[in-house]
Amino acid sequence: MKIFVMGAGRMGAWLVEEFCLDHQVAVYDRDKRKLKYFFEVTRLLDLSELRAFEPELVINAVSLPNMHQAFQDVLPHISEDCILSDIASVKTSFERLYKDIGHRFVSTHPMFGPTFANIRDLHEENAIIIEESDQEGKTFFNDFYEGLKLNVFEYTFEEHDKTIAYSLSTPFASSMVFICFQGGIRDSAIPTLIGPVGLAYLPEYHILYLIPALSITEGE
Repeated sequence: MKIFVMGAGRMGAWLVEEFCLDHQVAVYDRDKRKLKYFFEVTRLLDLSELRAFEPELVINAVSLPNMHQAFQDVLPHISEDCILSDIASVKTSFERLYKDIGHRFVSTHPMFGPTFANIRDLHEENAIIIEESDQEGKTFFNDFYEGLKLNVFEYTFEEHDKTIAYSLSTPFASSMVFICFQGGIRDSAIPTLIGPVGLAYLPEYHILYLIPALSITEGE
């Protein structure tokens, strides 16, 4: 398959290295210095060069705040049959984005980072594939992740964000209560610290647990 990886950060670079032995791979990053260490791949200096490469799969591996714009930037240079893919850890708004774009897509979340994970032994790590994704894309990534011995799960967009928010909010809530009693933190800071996704799915009992603790601390 002809794969284009957009973004050569740690995760993007890891994907390039994993795919390049079995597929034709092209990579692009706005910081051209990140491209100089890649071999056996096509290094693009401008997105317009994509037309000649003709990718079958575009993997968006830029930072989360820039993902939506990155897709918009690449659309003029790819065919209508090209599958779009993201590896975002938060899927909020991606379902609507894909519907608006109209391309086939496959959304996944490899739940590890190549900086801290043992990339030579990933059998204890997990990956999520979004249920609404295109079947061809799901099959491709399922085979890829299983080939790395990852534990693969399939969730809907909503189930993914609820699961991720819950897994993060449990230790977070405990930490916040501890901080409250140690030094205090204003309840108005909770939405900023947790973020909109985490706040939306934070279990009610966590919020009820946090607010009294905050009140007690501030009262003192």
